[in-house]
Amino acid sequence: MLAVGFRGRSVPLAPLLLTLTAVVAGMWWLWPTLTGAEHDIDVLVVGDGMLAEARRSIELRVREEGLFVEWYESRGWCDEIGRLASEVDDVEPARVVVVFDGAAACVDAAATAIGSADGVAVVVPGVGPDPATVAAAGFRTIDPTRLIGVAGRVELPCEWWEEPCAPTGTVVRGAGGGLTEAGGERLARVVAASL
Repeated sequence: MLAVGFRGRSVPLAPLLLTLTAVVAGMWWLWPTLTGAEHDIDVLVVGDGMLAEARRSIELRVREEGLFVEWYESRGWCDEIGRLASEVDDVEPARVVVVFDGAAACVDAAATAIGSADGVAVVVPGVGPDPATVAAAGFRTIDPTRLIGVAGRVELPCEWWEEPCAPTGTVVRGAGGGLTEAGGERLARVVAASL
């Protein structure tokens, strides 16, 4: 049995190594909390409309990119721009992803609210404001319509990652126009690629 001499007494080495290992593991696990690093938000997603429908897929895709994502959830975020600005100030995200599907009136106010964060706007032509208006406010715009269609379009040709895929294509939107799971996955890929 290995032992270490301590003040004339022999102390077994195994418990000492186990204690040291536990302390090191505990410090490694607590380090983000102790340093405040757990508050480093890479991407804040304003979870309304289309983005909320694809939440799980977006979270997975963004995390695969090695980024930490947090959601700002509000049905009427355009009417609560001050609250959005406070959230951005609190979490200090590097990027804010937003969709202006029903919030065409607050493009400039939203750009001001996100401050120094990189604004990424998901733009679906014909649903929200004109993409040029959104870009002029300072947002980088992405158009996912090639992959998710518009509200009336339900089925689109298969993409390479979709297996198995029906011969007629992939159902990306339900009868009410909302995204299906496959549509959410497609939107998530577009969003993650834009970051």
